[in-house]
Amino acid sequence: MLDRKGKVTAITGAARDVTAGKKAEEALKKLQRQQEAMLSNIPDLAWLKDREMRFIAVNEPFGKACGLKPGELAGKTDLDIWLKPWR
Repeated sequence: MLDRKGKVTAITGAARDVTAGKKAEEALKKLQRQQEAMLSNIPDLAWLKDREMRFIAVNEPFGKACGLKPGELAGKTDLDIWLKPWR
């Protein structure tokens, strides 16, 4: 804010504490690294699904069994993967 002579008399601003958000983001990244490490070290087919039974993550052997890369399976259901039209 300026006075009548144009001299600064006050400054206004806003601040926001983002500490909780940063901590949550770091915790999520840690969890994702742990999940990746677990899936990568299981030699058998392994997967994680959400409550709607969609794949969250799968390991390399699972992807090979489906004929897809593990990253391509996220969000798909068993029906999307296993019930392919006959050709």
